[in-house]
Amino acid sequence: MKQELFKVSKWCKVFENNGINALLHSLSLFVIYIPKEKGEFIVNMKKEGQTKSAKDFTNFLGKELFEILLQEKLLLSIIRDEKQDSLELGARLKKKQPLNILYLLLTDGCNFKCRYCFEDGPTLTEKFVSCKMTERIALQALKKFASLNAKYGDPKITTTINLYGGEPLLNKKVFYIAVIAIKKMVSAGELPKNTQIVLTTNGSLITEKIAKFVAENNVSVGLSIDGPQNCNDVYRKSKSNQSAYSLASRGYQLLRKNEVNAGISFTITPEVLKNESEIIRFIIKEVGSNGGLGFNILHHNAEIHPNEEYYSNAAQFIIEAFKTFRRNNIYEERIMRKVKCFTDQTPIFSDCGVTGSQIVVAPDGRIGVCQDFVKPRAYFNGKVEDADYDPIKNGLFDEWASRTPLFTEECQDCAAISFCGGGCPAGVELATGNKWNIDKRFCPHSKITLEWLIWDTYSACE
Repeated sequence: MKQELFKVSKWCKVFENNGINALLHSLSLFVIYIPKEKGEFIVNMKKEGQTKSAKDFTNFLGKELFEILLQEKLLLSIIRDEKQDSLELGARLKKKQPLNILYLLLTDGCNFKCRYCFEDGPTLTEKFVSCKMTERIALQALKKFASLNAKYGDPKITTTINLYGGEPLLNKKVFYIAVIAIKKMVSAGELPKNTQIVLTTNGSLITEKIAKFVAENNVSVGLSIDGPQNCNDVYRKSKSNQSAYSLASRGYQLLRKNEVNAGISFTITPEVLKNESEIIRFIIKEVGSNGGLGFNILHHNAEIHPNEEYYSNAAQFIIEAFKTFRRNNIYEERIMRKVKCFTDQTPIFSDCGVTGSQIVVAPDGRIGVCQDFVKPRAYFNGKVEDADYDPIKNGLFDEWASRTPLFTEECQDCAAISFCGGGCPAGVELATGNKWNIDKRFCPHSKITLEWLIWDTYSACE
């Protein structure tokens, strides 16, 4: 009787460190640690395309290890075809993309002129003139989103309404109106009870009145600061020639005084990387465990052109900061998404809502897929006034819904294929002219973070 033969899975990735090999299934994110000689056996078998019987595997690896590797599909029968595995995983995850996020752009104007602003990424054919959202448009947008969320959302997942810009507090009147309207819609059952309101601001226009209002209405605030004044003001500029740091810091302190859930949106500029230790101390002192923190890697922009070294250094900075932050009970959102993905073994379809989880409403009421395109209004194919408009049926996401490493040929051999999410599709489109290209700014973050998590987990278990 012919013996069944087994092979090493194409999704089996091997990492080595100090005499230990980690075997990772790049789709399921299962990881197991084995002695180096057994790891080298796996590597050589995969490299040479060898097959062996169960007895041969058991003799070298031991019965228990062989059965674990077989159960976790790191080893499999030669009959098993893996060609469709990533596509099937992607198809399953794609069906689970709920429409739970609204970006309500209260204005596309700003009182800052930050050198790295993503809104300066698109090339404009006509002179840009900013505008503000009217009360009528805001209320129509909320009603439209509520109906779409009820139809395509997932009640088990938090629904998030981002009051965004530009600088949204340039339109204070509609900001107040929108918050009150959202609260009423939640009370009336038109929006889910787990609806979260988020204000994203540069902080310069926050007053005592606004701070009290957001506190009373449980509005979370994301405020942009890139470190102390000497670092922040290199890239963040106010149009009034005042220190951007002083303006933002004053607003942040008002929020803290009123016990607002205020987090910091922190862009990793080259100036930040020059002053890593100072920046980490600043965050511990000024932010601490009082609010969230989210690091941003520089986006596509006509003025700023980071090199590959910057992206690797930014990825390493996030890790080094995290090591310190976890000892100080500080939560950094970007790396924690990766930590959760790895520890829970929950593959990521996309790192961005552009694949079908969000709609963006511009100040004029047009509905689009991403705020990166708000100035040229590219990929904005509907209007809130149109009662029959449905972004799913009208194809808003058709060009974006499959933008995931799981469907990308170039990503198939990458260990981080189900850990990455693919970065920023809009940024890639703006930088290269093709959304299907790889987000080279994001690759180092995913790959470096994945390998660090593998060995950090091993160290924790020793």
